[in-house]
Amino acid sequence: MDAANAAVTILASVIGLALTGAGLYFAYNHRRQVQLQITDHRLSAYAGLWSLMRPAAPMKTPDGGSLSADERRHLFDEMTNWYFHEGHGMLLESLTREIYLKAKHNLLCPDDQLEPRVFHGAKKLSDRERGDLSIRQLSLLRSQMKKDIEVYGIPFHKNLSHPDKEFLKLCGANLDRPPWAPPWHQRAIKWVTDPEQRKNADRKENEGDQPTTS
Repeated sequence: MDAANAAVTILASVIGLALTGAGLYFAYNHRRQVQLQITDHRLSAYAGLWSLMRPAAPMKTPDGGSLSADERRHLFDEMTNWYFHEGHGMLLESLTREIYLKAKHNLLCPDDQLEPRVFHGAKKLSDRERGDLSIRQLSLLRSQMKKDIEVYGIPFHKNLSHPDKEFLKLCGANLDRPPWAPPWHQRAIKWVTDPEQRKNADRKENEGDQPTTS
């Protein structure tokens, strides 16, 4: 009798484990399917946002072109419409949303409300300077969008300026991670193959070890 009870207990445990495993598998599979659908929707939505930012293409700048006040106003409206159309705004990753919102804000806001505050100064910015600023920040937005859909490429502004870095840090970006810095394996290879980089790192470390005086 005891052997029969033990067999029933073991069988019940096996069935329970099997049902639990099956439940976990179906739950994981369901989440994966939902994530794939979100990724597909995000790719389509991002393609639309990318297209409407064409007036802010960096390629305009070398030829003397910029983003006029009228173009900035039109782009602000277009980006707002995109955000609410079919819930596209919900598909933005958190960091991408911050960059999107701040770059859009900077399209039209007064000079003293530009973000970050590095742009606040005694001299009023010209329309050309405001246009160039928006071109750079929207280029940063597209670089982050590429990261979201795992298209890592090198950002158009390979060497980030001080205002670029302050803008990204304000948005919460980690400048030591892609797309703002090379992937870790590329940095490791450069560390091994570039003696100058090692010297600079050693110099900084030695400077940090120096005693401070008050």
